[in-house]
Amino acid sequence: MRDSCSAILPLHGFNSSRASYLAYCRFSVFLAIVVPSVKLPEKPGKDSVMSDIPADVKYIETHQWVRLAEDGTGTVGITDYAQEKLGDVVYIGVPDIGAMVTGGEEAGVAESVKSASDVFSPVTGEVLEVNESLEDEPEKVNEDPYGDGWLFKVRLADPGELDSLMDAETYAAHVAAEE
Repeated sequence: MRDSCSAILPLHGFNSSRASYLAYCRFSVFLAIVVPSVKLPEKPGKDSVMSDIPADVKYIETHQWVRLAEDGTGTVGITDYAQEKLGDVVYIGVPDIGAMVTGGEEAGVAESVKSASDVFSPVTGEVLEVNESLEDEPEKVNEDPYGDGWLFKVRLADPGELDSLMDAETYAAHVAAEE
């Protein structure tokens, strides 16, 4: 077992000494048992930063997005990165139609087979519509997070609020820093 790990240890910042090996094993067990949604980091490389980051939406640090429609409404969802980290989504809780949501504050919940995570609204406004299909098919969030997996639509209280959100390039750098 020790020999099979000696090639992996340096990739994760450990040398091949016995103490490093034991620390790596303890760290791996901690990750596997206590923090099951965390994967060991890959060897840094061009492709290790993931996923799908559309340019036509704005993002917040907690991995939610908003897409502005021509009529001034915003469609909100969780990012591809968030759904990857959650795993298989089994439940989505969204705000009620007519409710006011506040940018940067909790607006719902996403539950998976591995964990639960709060969903934050990227913008402030009134909820106009919710994606009712997620009640029976929450897996749409995994399958199409920027399309059929959207969560709710909101009438923005201040469209200028979008200017303070991250664009795709900034969000990609944010995700890379988390990796």
